[in-house]
Amino acid sequence: MYTRFFRWASDRLGKNGIISFITNRSFIDSKTFDGFRKCIEREFDYVYIIDTQSDVRNNPKISGAKNNVFGIQTGIAVMFLVKTEEGK
Repeated sequence: MYTRFFRWASDRLGKNGIISFITNRSFIDSKTFDGFRKCIEREFDYVYIIDTQSDVRNNPKISGAKNNVFGIQTGIAVMFLVKTEEGK
């Protein structure tokens, strides 16, 4: 569902701007998000992703609120998408 919010924000962004979201990290390495990653690469000039490596299901040793800012089991990523009129 969160990919729809990326699309919604992207459609409203002009030639210059930044979109930033804190989301589930599953889009980073999941094969089902191949098209999503390709779209992001095509549409934006710069993409910055901060992967917090906080997915408890992949690494049970990090369970608890001290390893995830939100105190949840789902891994978190912060993505900054930058569009510039000048391009890359």
